[in-house]
Amino acid sequence: MVQSNRNAKKRFRTVSILSIAFCSLSLSVTSSASADPLLSSGSNPDSTDAEEFNYTDLNFYAESQGISLAEAQRHHLIRESLQPFLDSVEQHPRFAAAWIDRESGYSLYVYFVGQVPEEILKSAVNKPVIFVEDAALSQSDLVTQASELRSALRAAGYQQFVTGLNGRSGTLEVTLSHNPGLQLPLEAKATNVDLSILNVSAGNSLPQISQEEHTYGGDELLRSSNQALLCTSGFVVTNGSAHGVLTAGHCSNSLSYRQNNGLIYSTTYQGQHKGIWGDFQWHTTEHTEFDDYYYTDSSRRDVSAAGGVSAVGDYRCFHGESSGGQSCDHVYNTWVTSYSGGIEYDRLVAMEEDNTIGGDSGGPWFWINTAWGVHKGDVLMSGSSRNVWSQGRWVNNALGVSIRTS
Repeated sequence: MVQSNRNAKKRFRTVSILSIAFCSLSLSVTSSASADPLLSSGSNPDSTDAEEFNYTDLNFYAESQGISLAEAQRHHLIRESLQPFLDSVEQHPRFAAAWIDRESGYSLYVYFVGQVPEEILKSAVNKPVIFVEDAALSQSDLVTQASELRSALRAAGYQQFVTGLNGRSGTLEVTLSHNPGLQLPLEAKATNVDLSILNVSAGNSLPQISQEEHTYGGDELLRSSNQALLCTSGFVVTNGSAHGVLTAGHCSNSLSYRQNNGLIYSTTYQGQHKGIWGDFQWHTTEHTEFDDYYYTDSSRRDVSAAGGVSAVGDYRCFHGESSGGQSCDHVYNTWVTSYSGGIEYDRLVAMEEDNTIGGDSGGPWFWINTAWGVHKGDVLMSGSSRNVWSQGRWVNNALGVSIRTS
């Protein structure tokens, strides 16, 4: 199915004609929302090996959506089948946004500037994808506008701010560190920023805008000097020859690791990145690193895949030893930048809510056996505090390592 943001009646008529002209594709393209890749491939999600889905993630998801566990399994399989398509389509220069719709089943909405390229339409055959044409700005355009805006804000003396891309509406969400009367600095008008696309709000105090959670430790990373709890360990990574543990870049460079049984041993700092790829650092130890991770205080599971492109509405889970247990939430924004302490942390993902506390920084964001990222902290967006995390898909760019999946 193809929709339009602009000149809707005219665009729909045009698409209808094209649907007839491409009759062989009409069921898979113009009606792709009703196509079920599981059924068309002969798969039956209800007959899936029960052990594969014996995870708390799906129980959380089913409860949050008010659906059965079987339906939650079905959603999971559909989303997994869409990942290669989403990873590919995001690379197109006219791609604008993607979000998950659960109101009428389970569909992926994909926004494009102008008409959807024919090769993209063909790649969506037999997938529950709905295309929306004539988006105002591409993701690339919004990234450029956001970068220009942040330069203007820094020049104007702002110490903390957050920007987030909204490709569905073609706008930038902006949170400033104090109430500027909801007016942007004059410097912004001297740049190429289109002020009409900005959605500006303000925080009452600096800590509300962007804060990192490294007061207490996680599973468990300790300050080497006094063994005080500090941060949470994330996933195991490798540079091809050495293996180590990933955590947040803003954590101390001098850390010890504490196992669940209480054994403490030192780590060796290997590298750090705080900037355009997110907030990362990694450490090696003298012990064997496995590709498992703790998803609760005492339960581990294997990592079988590293996450790719996220969509607004995706469901992700988190574990931090400081907050304890496991919490899950929906993705609010897939491209957030937080500026604080003179550092611009880019390519963050923001969640709908704030379910973490100090000491959770560096902890794993995941979905079943897929490693999606490591915890950064909180930001204020649209008046609400929201968790943000660095995406694991950028860790190789940041540190030259990759998340271990074997």
